Amino acid sequence: MRYRRVSITGATYFFTLVTERRRPLFREPEAVALFLGAVEKVRARLLYTSSGVEDPVVGSREELDPTYGVLMRYRRVSITGATYFFTLVTERRRPLFREPEAVALFLGAVEKVRARHSFIVDGFVVLPDHLHTLWTMPEGDADFSTRWRLIKEAFTRAYIKINGAPDRNESRRSKSEQAIWQRRFWEHCVRDDADFARHLDYIHLNPVHHGLTTAPRDWPHSSFRAWVDREVYDETWGSDATPELPEWARMHE
Repeated sequence: MRYRRVSITGATYFFTLVTERRRPLFREPEAVALFLGAVEKVRARLLYTSSGVEDPVVGSREELDPTYGVLMRYRRVSITGATYFFTLVTERRRPLFREPEAVALFLGAVEKVRARHSFIVDGFVVLPDHLHTLWTMPEGDADFSTRWRLIKEAFTRAYIKINGAPDRNESRRSKSEQAIWQRRFWEHCVRDDADFARHLDYIHLNPVHHGLTTAPRDWPHSSFRAWVDREVYDETWGSDATPELPEWARMHE
C-alpha cells in the first residue's frame, strides 16, 4: 500500500495531539497557557490562521461559514498514487441495491471504467442504499472524481434502461439530473497501515452494523471473502459481538 500525508496549500485542517502515555499535563491552567503561548510564538513567525473550527472537506470552495462567521476554505483532497476511502449514497436513500441484479450493474460499471482509467479496488461493500470502498490510485494520477462521474453515469444508464427512471424533484428536473445518486460523495485519504485496517474492517462489518446479516461472511456484496482468501481474516471474523462504531465511522451511516 502507498500512503500519503495530506498536504494542500491554503486548506483547513483538523489536528489531534495526545500527551505521552496520556499524562494529564494540561490539568493546570499554567500548562495550557504555556502551550497557547508556544502556538502564538510560532504563529508570529509562520503565518497561518487558528480558527478552532472543525468542518468536513466537502469540495473546493471559499465561503463565509454561517455558523461560525469565519471565512473557510475547503479543498477536496487530491494526492497522486494515494489510497482513498469513499462513501456514496443513493438519492433519498432509495434501496436501489436491494436486488443482486442492481449490484451487478454497479460492479460492472466499476470494471468498465477501470478498464479505461486504471485504479485498484482494495475493498468494497454495497448495501441497499449506500456503499463504501477503498481505492488505490496510480502513481501520477489523483483524478478519482472523473472516475466516479463515469461510474455513476454508466450505472445510471444501465439501471434506467432496465428499471425506468425514479421520480425526480423540481431541482433535479430543472438540471436534467436523474434521481439515482446523491450529488456529492465523501472521501478520506488513508494515512497509514492502521488507518487502512480500520477502514477495511469498517467496510466488512457494515452489513452487520446495519442489521442485514449476523456475520461479514454472510453478506454477498463485499470483498470480505477475497481478504479471507488472502488470509487477512478468518472466515468467522466479525461474527462475535460487534464493537461500537467509532465516531469517524458514525459520520457515514
